[in-house]
Amino acid sequence: MSTGPQKLALCLLFALFLGGCPGACSGKAAPNDANRLSPAPSELTARWAEATLKRKVAPSSPTRSHTGLRYEANAHCPLTYDFEATTSFTSAARPGRLSRPQIKQTLGRFDLLADAIEPTQWRLNNRALGQYTVRNQVRQPGKEFWPGELADAIVENQRLALVELGEPGQLWSRLGTFSGLQVFFPALPDAAALDAMTHWDLRFAPLHDSQGQARTPRAFDPRVEVHLVEWIEIDGHEAAVLDARYAFDETYDGAASESIVFFGRYVVLRSGRLLHAALSLRRALLPPPDEHEAVPIEVAQLAEARLSAACDGPVLDAIPHHASRTKLALDTYTKLVFALNAGNPERAAGYLATDLIATHGADQIVALLQRHVAHHGQAVLGDPGFFEPVEIDGQFLRFRIVGRAENFPDASHSAVTVINQVTIEEIDGAMSILAIGSTSIQNSEQWNVLEISARNLYSPAQPQ
Repeated sequence: MSTGPQKLALCLLFALFLGGCPGACSGKAAPNDANRLSPAPSELTARWAEATLKRKVAPSSPTRSHTGLRYEANAHCPLTYDFEATTSFTSAARPGRLSRPQIKQTLGRFDLLADAIEPTQWRLNNRALGQYTVRNQVRQPGKEFWPGELADAIVENQRLALVELGEPGQLWSRLGTFSGLQVFFPALPDAAALDAMTHWDLRFAPLHDSQGQARTPRAFDPRVEVHLVEWIEIDGHEAAVLDARYAFDETYDGAASESIVFFGRYVVLRSGRLLHAALSLRRALLPPPDEHEAVPIEVAQLAEARLSAACDGPVLDAIPHHASRTKLALDTYTKLVFALNAGNPERAAGYLATDLIATHGADQIVALLQRHVAHHGQAVLGDPGFFEPVEIDGQFLRFRIVGRAENFPDASHSAVTVINQVTIEEIDGAMSILAIGSTSIQNSEQWNVLEISARNLYSPAQPQ
């Protein structure tokens, strides 16, 4: 292990960003010690507290059976889960100098059900999934996957653990920057006693930087310790609380050294259903000493899943996405831009205000926007991550976003800078786009690039 500036940089990353420093900072191997990560990180217990605000939770004991938990599902009662995972990437340009974290977010919903013919085979199918970059607290246009666009994950219920069948799939093992749905389903102890323990085999893909470039030479399969720490009752249903813990340091032959701290807290009903999962993963890469230009890379991930629908038994509310009016307004415009760039006119129309549609018709408005983007380029409507402060006037919110228009009439350059002024209308908490005006003239509201309003529809783009 290096003791030079790169080692100091990694120590600073852990001390400042994580509030601690694993064995990599001292040059010692970090043991997989259950006590080392106890108690549960406060952000995980806070997630559980928020999820159960409307539920009656009380301490309990395993009175009905002395056996451990078993995963159970059937073909006639699909279990619906909502999940969220936020991953931040941080690097150090030099010792003590942290870069601004780059944040990726994965949001989704999936169903879990047993196969009608092979009940030990379970299927997890995607209902909705989005992968986004977050900039200035605003989700940018990203990738969205709808039913049928991702292959189902097929796992075998081995009673105490779920094991993926076949080659590692995207949904179960790797969802972009997220480690996949595997992290929500721990192995279960084969005993009901407190502090009963088992091992859980996970598979982590190589560490990537924020541009998606692999920075470690291989994946690895850690053995995570899972402890039964408490029995509770939730709305009269018995459930076990499990803690999953793992700590790791390793130096790869002739390559980088890596440190990992993983903690998960899970609530599994006595009926064999996962009710709630919250986990924290910290992963850091220290380049080898001879790579003087390389910098440490730190990845921090916080993820949560909730059982939000079932034909019987307790469920939790969907994961809330607390947002200010400003963020909701910006998100509405972001979704419109994404829908247009993705070629989805039906979805784009869903973000338009009712009064605007009543005046011009949704088809005509969306067709104009599609021609506008096709002619002037996807950058013409701007990057929603860069905006001027939002002006709030009662139920109306306005903001300006800079864009770039290609093929602009009489332009002396290949592209011109345009200012998009967006007006959002809020009715009963729902946001919709009431107007968009774009100009290439500084400090002007002469909409010579685009106008979508109650009084006019205009774009210099010619109908195709």
